[in-house]
Amino acid sequence: MRFTQTDSQDGGGDGRNAGRGHSVRLIATIATCLVLALLFLPGAQTAPSGMADGTVLGNLFEGYGSANWSWGRYPGYKFAISFVAQHNKRLSYCWICWKTAAGYANGNNGSWTFELQADDPRTHQPTGQVLARLANIRQPPEGYFLLNFSSVPLVAGQHYHLVMANVDPRPGENWSSPNTILSTSDRVWNGTGVLSFDGKRWQPWGSVDNPCQPGAGGRAAYCLQFDDGTVEGMPYYSATMLPLYADHAVGEQFTWRKADIRISQLGFPVFCTGKPPAALSYTLETAAGKRVATGVLVTPAAVQTKPSWQRVSLPKPIPLRNGVTYRLYLSAPACHEEANGYRIYVPYSSEKVPGWPDLTWNGRNAICVTDTRTEGWKPLSIPADLTFSMVSAK
Repeated sequence: MRFTQTDSQDGGGDGRNAGRGHSVRLIATIATCLVLALLFLPGAQTAPSGMADGTVLGNLFEGYGSANWSWGRYPGYKFAISFVAQHNKRLSYCWICWKTAAGYANGNNGSWTFELQADDPRTHQPTGQVLARLANIRQPPEGYFLLNFSSVPLVAGQHYHLVMANVDPRPGENWSSPNTILSTSDRVWNGTGVLSFDGKRWQPWGSVDNPCQPGAGGRAAYCLQFDDGTVEGMPYYSATMLPLYADHAVGEQFTWRKADIRISQLGFPVFCTGKPPAALSYTLETAAGKRVATGVLVTPAAVQTKPSWQRVSLPKPIPLRNGVTYRLYLSAPACHEEANGYRIYVPYSSEKVPGWPDLTWNGRNAICVTDTRTEGWKPLSIPADLTFSMVSAK
């Protein structure tokens, strides 16, 4: 077994704030719920050529900050990252996120066992059948945590569970925390996301501080690296909240790499703060500034105070052409104060885990950008993507 620390993360929850391990720390800097079906895993969300009319495209992943699973302090408790393999390949390594900072850990951080377990197809929960095991990993590090699984075969389309448990003889004194991103949960557990075991049963886990669906909804970033050097996984480990008011605009700049299509609808999970005096607008333009479409996304009377999807049908279908770089953004220029404006959460990844930037929506062909008018459009300093939807036209 080998583990490697690359750097500290910017996210996590505070085990003291949410009661018996439901803990969170929302990221709120200036720099989105979702049914995460297999079709919409990050890195697989762009449209296939020849797609059917009405296909939903875009970055559908919602993130609302970070939460740490701190139940490793209780004997017999376990945590699992559940995923579906995308390829028939042999797994060499797996990156996960970990927290050991004050409030997220205690003592020597515990002694942990990691098992890749088979799936029960009836429940999509771990069966206890161990496919690979790394035992007694002592003092796991803060940040990004590399597990060496030494060539384990995975089957495309099969569910798997990375199960972890603190086996320290005094877990209440020595523990640390797997880290998750607050997100949305599937109404019926479908085998992708995070699970918690309380000594009796497995159940989906989510923090009570989730601003979208309190008590439900959690994902965990991971990156599987195979013997041939390729990767797959979920790259978004936290999110940042960005304001939309006055000259503060937020968007996604992307190069369309698929066949030409037409779009008939746009959507964004936004919310308000205070009492906005004017509407929130959308704009699609080329990177050169040529306007393609613009209009009102939501009015002050219709917007909510918690993130909710606002969708708008376009007056007429608009084209996305192969090889063209576009900028899709939100703005509220008539809202002059941040305290009475709009907001959106933007999920982000890290360059420090090899392969993660390539697994984000549209890979390195897309990035979240902001504009304060005085400085012009600039990408965020981290691999981040606006959460948005597009519907292909008939």
